Amino acid sequence: MEKQVVVEILGKNSIIFGNNLTNFIVKDIIDNVIPKSSAFVIITDAIVGRFYLDTFLNEFEKLRCVGSSSTEDQKNKAIMFEKENAPKTEELRNSTIGRVLHYIVEPGEGSKTRETVSEIQDFLLSQCCNRDTALVALGGGVIGDIVGFIASTYLRGVPFFQIPTSLLAMVDSSIGGKNGVDTPLGKNLIGTIYQPIRLYIDTNFLSTLPQREFSNGMAEVIKTCALSLDDDNWFEFLEKNGDNMAELMTLIDTKPNQWDKTSTEIQFLFSEIILFSVKFKARVVTEDVGDKGLRQILNFGHTIGHAIEQHYAPNLLHGECVAIGMILESKISIGLKHAKSSLTERLRSILHTFFLPVGLDDEIVNQRIGNCEPINMDLLMRTMKLDKKNTGGHIHMILLTEIGKLVEPHALPVSETDIVTNIRKYIEKFPRRSVHFSTFVEKEGNLERIDTAITTKASISASDSSIVIIGYHADGTTESVNGKLGYKLAQNLNWNFENQVTSISLKNVGEKFFEKYVIVMKMESISCNDFLKTWTKKNDSIVIHVISSIKLQTAASKSEFDVCKHLSKYSYFFEGDVNNGEDLDAGAEGLVHVVNYARGNFYNWSLPQMNLFRSFFVCLLVPDVTNLANDLPSIVAGAHALELRVDLLQPLLCENWSRHEVNRFIARQVSIIRRKVKIPIIFTIRTISEGGKFPDTGHGVNSKILFQLFRFAIRIGCEIIDIQMRMCEDAITNRISTLASLKSRIIASYHSLDHVLDWIGTEGQKWVSKGQQYGDVVKIVSKSDSQQDNRKLAEFIEKYVSSQPTIPLIAINMGRLGQVTRMTNHYMTPVSHSALTAHQNVRLCQLTIQDILHGLTLMGEIEPKKFYLIGHPISHSLSPLIHNTNFNYFKLPHSYRIMDTKEITLNDKHSMLKAVDFGGASVTMPHKVSILSFLDTVSPIAQKIGAVNTIIKIGNKLKGENTDWLGIYHCISRISKKIGTSHPTGLSALLIGAGGTARAAMFALQEIGFGTIFMYNRTLEKLHELESCCPNGSSSKTVQLKTLEEVVDLVSPQQLLCVIVDTTPLDSKVCTAGFVNKVFSKNSNIIGILVKMGYDGSNSSDEELNPKISLVTGVDVLIEQALWQAELWTGLKPEARYITKFLHASLK
Repeated sequence: MEKQVVVEILGKNSIIFGNNLTNFIVKDIIDNVIPKSSAFVIITDAIVGRFYLDTFLNEFEKLRCVGSSSTEDQKNKAIMFEKENAPKTEELRNSTIGRVLHYIVEPGEGSKTRETVSEIQDFLLSQCCNRDTALVALGGGVIGDIVGFIASTYLRGVPFFQIPTSLLAMVDSSIGGKNGVDTPLGKNLIGTIYQPIRLYIDTNFLSTLPQREFSNGMAEVIKTCALSLDDDNWFEFLEKNGDNMAELMTLIDTKPNQWDKTSTEIQFLFSEIILFSVKFKARVVTEDVGDKGLRQILNFGHTIGHAIEQHYAPNLLHGECVAIGMILESKISIGLKHAKSSLTERLRSILHTFFLPVGLDDEIVNQRIGNCEPINMDLLMRTMKLDKKNTGGHIHMILLTEIGKLVEPHALPVSETDIVTNIRKYIEKFPRRSVHFSTFVEKEGNLERIDTAITTKASISASDSSIVIIGYHADGTTESVNGKLGYKLAQNLNWNFENQVTSISLKNVGEKFFEKYVIVMKMESISCNDFLKTWTKKNDSIVIHVISSIKLQTAASKSEFDVCKHLSKYSYFFEGDVNNGEDLDAGAEGLVHVVNYARGNFYNWSLPQMNLFRSFFVCLLVPDVTNLANDLPSIVAGAHALELRVDLLQPLLCENWSRHEVNRFIARQVSIIRRKVKIPIIFTIRTISEGGKFPDTGHGVNSKILFQLFRFAIRIGCEIIDIQMRMCEDAITNRISTLASLKSRIIASYHSLDHVLDWIGTEGQKWVSKGQQYGDVVKIVSKSDSQQDNRKLAEFIEKYVSSQPTIPLIAINMGRLGQVTRMTNHYMTPVSHSALTAHQNVRLCQLTIQDILHGLTLMGEIEPKKFYLIGHPISHSLSPLIHNTNFNYFKLPHSYRIMDTKEITLNDKHSMLKAVDFGGASVTMPHKVSILSFLDTVSPIAQKIGAVNTIIKIGNKLKGENTDWLGIYHCISRISKKIGTSHPTGLSALLIGAGGTARAAMFALQEIGFGTIFMYNRTLEKLHELESCCPNGSSSKTVQLKTLEEVVDLVSPQQLLCVIVDTTPLDSKVCTAGFVNKVFSKNSNIIGILVKMGYDGSNSSDEELNPKISLVTGVDVLIEQALWQAELWTGLKPEARYITKFLHASLK
């Protein structure tokens, strides 16, 4: 290869590639600055500077000596930048080439901040650097980004030169002019595009590059080769020569400065691939300098990679995160049917060759992330939403069909559902596992087991982490509250249950014997602190404190909080009455929430989508929620969250409550809510200045107490925390980022009660900007003295929405005049409920969800829509009664009617599908499969099932969905928790029928996790079709039956049958009561569940059925699936109790 190769970019010969270019670089810099520079400033970091700074300064000195005729007084002098702990700077003065300064920053991504930029800019100003100053970036990607950003902004732009010293910078960050700094919210969110005068790529710098940094850069090289659109297959070039190239990386790592001593052949291989990467990016940048289309392909692997890097940096390097990102984004391409699995396999192989991780479970990652809080899917999605490629509120990615071929030559939108579906299992740190439950008591310094339980179903995985559950109870019997709760927890989490008979001394806890176990434990002595402290130091453990309020001992209450002083990172709380029966079931469900919360599982809830028509949260302004408990399901109907006003709770209004008593009371309130409703809880403490009761915070005790309460909110599993932005001005400021890094979402709020907010001026924007810095949601509330104030607010919101924000805004005016703003606010409007009037002083300005929806209807914002039931015969269907009841409950102007038809066509009779006022439809037999041809899109789940029972109208498009499986799934799951069925993988189910409903039932049974599913249908061919549409990757085994009676012989103690789902018509008499009784009598320990879908509208039950068998009728499933259906249509969760009660009253 020639010593110097010129690469064109943007029409200029700006890139110089070669080896040993130092002498050339300095001369070229001086010769190519026009006009002549009065100063050169070399900016580098401490590591690079140690190797190369003196070399460059000496080259400048040589040129100075050659060209200078100055006197002794004109010779260079050293100038120190006077600042504590500041980098050293020196100056060379010369009349020919001007001054030469240098500035050294700390190495690493931590220096890529606005603070570093400000320090360097201040230095340049202090040295009187003018617009003819030239900056020289000598270092890796961080230095290049910082210097490029400063050059583009200092005195509105000065020339700069790039000298990348890392492979990553050579092939990626230095090319194209992109620069910028990181913020707490993401990487490179502040920056410009500003081209250097020259970019010098000198491969000799690789001679001092550690292997890990070499690998870091190779991730970008591999990415480029995977994208290569050239005739030459550079990816194959890597596959062929990768092993030899990797050996050189290892050699340089152990013996630096080996580059020039290495065989010219291997050196040539590296030079060739680096030069190709440089040329490829230069070509792409030239074609799309503004990053609007083709240039986006360079972000392959970066959408997910940047999100991982944001969480794990500096433990993981950029290239390591991009490597994982490429693997995961290839998984998405495969999941979307764009690519085959060979895409991932080829990427995985070459990444491993160059010592790069291929997943979060990779040993390389495990070695480097240390004790970092594990990332979860929810946090990953939040970070990806801030990606710069995103537009229109959608996450965008580069999708490949195979190596070297793209779906489109630009980033494509990918739905959140598709992302989660395809990579969730690769993100979760805690997979589904086998767990160990035992109950221990402390006796003479030892922990001894007091429970006997169920035999082992499976062994414990060596990769699992520990969950320690500490319970307080006074009985100490083998039927203890904690033992029961542990067993119920195993059922709810769908885990295996294992028993271990042993005792263990407090002295050796935390050793190998106790690793990877979940233990339900009684704690009556403070000495258990030692147990927990030792355990959590030696194991990745989560500690859950379970308090049985009925049998609580005072001593235990105190010991609980002493333990938590040492375990705040791991310790979570659950409190509730968990004695037996329904209380135990509800308590276990609440505990499951806390366990999942602590494990980072957020897939069962999220903040409402910004594109919803309306979303709401209910405000509880009461001192104690106990008296409201039974009304909570009605109160939260239609709401997306519930706000617990902690500052109004009884303990915070009294001064004589201790800290642990306050925490106990708050935990109790949350437990009551959890047992009654499944809805995100907003933990809010409002100060006096913003309309609450909590004392305003200063720099003293109130701020400390406030933060302790916020931390406690996280430890009891509150999904959302409301933090006033005024608090960001006092001592709590530095702690908000800590809260944000944990598991709860943050609403950054500001309430202007002393004056009308200036929405049109800078005041409104000021608080929005501040809220975006700290929160996941911004909430601003002001006064309203006139309708003009409301119009100003509307103008402000319109401007905010037009900016396509990624962080949602709640903006309302208070007072009677401001009520209209509660109707016009789209996101998370605070509301009240009629049931609250007897328990709290509802302010006159508050509205219910029904008030708002009725008002929007009167304003013309909600247009009447027609919904239909399509099927035959359906004259006796209960669906119209269910859905019209729901519409009336929410005061929506819609109607639901029957369309009884044997065949669906697009003639005049069925043109209602295309009508402007068509809102959606339910689809029943016999059209659940045939309707597919009339739809524009079908959800992934409905595609897997192969049947649709719900049509949703989105804009002018018709989307198919399936809620049948949800109705079956939840009806079975709800009963199975009460009748004592253990882990379903050891159990079987029987499915009768093969139509559209049977498809949904098959999907539901597999989602529950039954080990074996027996299938029967009179037509065997239909069974083959049913089996072929089963979801891929299911662990369930399917067995086709030739006769129904055959299942009686197949059921055994090792394969117990506990569920029968009969989808045949009521009059078919295929599944008789006698047959059901006979099957379930095979095992007396399992109480069977019969799901009989063939309802006839009367909800009649089979009188001959064994009374011990739990019967789920078609009406039960109909109601359950219809509630999900209604939520899809309206965005509002229905009031299930009201609808069910009304329905059964009508049937009577």
